[in-house]
Amino acid sequence: MSDATLVSQELEGIATQIDKMLTKLVGHEVAFSLFVWTEGRSNYISTANREEVTAILKQHIAGWEAGMPDIKAHEII
Repeated sequence: MSDATLVSQELEGIATQIDKMLTKLVGHEVAFSLFVWTEGRSNYISTANREEVTAILKQHIAGWEAGMPDIKAHEII
């Protein structure tokens, strides 16, 4: 079985675990998206709708293109 198939079959379970962990951490559900690349293709799952994911990805890419550094959110003062 290919890596892409294995990831695709397990992605929902992985996302469920991430959702539980994040909810426990902050006390309520928060939106997230998980992208995984295998064999030249991307698999993704998200708790947000496609329009929200598209908007946040465009915003993030624009930041990168503008030179936004890779700084962890908790390190920003």
